[in-house]
Amino acid sequence: MGADVRAGGVGRPLNSEAANGLADSTGPLSIHEVMSMIKHRYPLLLIDRIVDCVPGRSIHGLKNVSRGETIAATKDGLPRLVLVEALAQVSVILTFKTLRLQPTGNELMFFAGIDDGHFEGSVRPGDVVSLYSEIVRLRKTMGWFRAAACVDGRTVARMSMLAAIQLG
Repeated sequence: MGADVRAGGVGRPLNSEAANGLADSTGPLSIHEVMSMIKHRYPLLLIDRIVDCVPGRSIHGLKNVSRGETIAATKDGLPRLVLVEALAQVSVILTFKTLRLQPTGNELMFFAGIDDGHFEGSVRPGDVVSLYSEIVRLRKTMGWFRAAACVDGRTVARMSMLAAIQLG
């Protein structure tokens, strides 16, 4: 995981299995599995694949930035808000896996806030962005996450995020 995400620890595990390091990893998730949980489609789907997910703990996803993406076509590279949205999307998948929810299309997660957001450097076409999110706390209707985006081992964004959850 990115150094900034690990710096404060993994947060509070949701159960004793996670606390003892016994939480099972889901392993990689394909783009089809991602699309079953995130209703956005290109160009707003910002995750290309999930490398690993440990429900109740953390997730690691990837975003490949290509020159043809209209969302990345700025002189300064990928806009910071796009990094925030990509981190929110991996946090949604982590929430679904943690709560063992099968998406029906009626569930909604609302981005409710960001704290301690730090952005350094830029993300350019050709970069592969590693997206990390950890659960700090998760309730039935609210989730707190610590997240970071890294390119070539350097952190380009890190933040604490809050999301409201509406189950349908």
